[in-house]
Amino acid sequence: ELEESDKSPVGSQARLIGRGIKRALPRLKNHNNAVVFINYPRQGISQGISFVAPTEKMAGGRAGEQFPSLMLDVHRGAKIYEGEGKDRRMIGFNMRLTTEKNKLAPEHQVVELPFIFEGGELQLERAILATALELGLIQQTGQKYECGLFPQAIRGQGGVIEFLKSDEDVMDKLTILVREFEVVAVGG
Repeated sequence: ELEESDKSPVGSQARLIGRGIKRALPRLKNHNNAVVFINYPRQGISQGISFVAPTEKMAGGRAGEQFPSLMLDVHRGAKIYEGEGKDRRMIGFNMRLTTEKNKLAPEHQVVELPFIFEGGELQLERAILATALELGLIQQTGQKYECGLFPQAIRGQGGVIEFLKSDEDVMDKLTILVREFEVVAVGG
């Protein structure tokens, strides 16, 4: 069927994916599997208008939007750097995830996660720092980060992460504050 879709008219790949989803969905539900479709910009299909701007469409047309229980919109955010001066290099970037469709929880929730190229791990310190900044527990002025738990203002995000790694007591206190704040916000 895939070989035929190369020669068929516009939109046939969307119909093919839609049929595939309809066939696969019952089998996937029985085996606790998931299928991931990633959004990508492509040219919109128009009737008579030849200059349609690229829009973000999901593969499978309307069928791709109806069947999933969870749809995430993934976008690249700010770059993450390490080092100073000539030693400064990009080590990753923030990913912004938005729930476009969710049959299990509220929709349109947004979260930013660091995506680090080297090491392949999510750093707890980086996640706690991002959440504490968002909640207002840490104040940022330019490149300086200030908090009542810090002995003095710390320069740079990397400096704060290194400080949190070296001082486990401050890291534990900040983690508890973040979790208490989130419990109050969700429960209250």
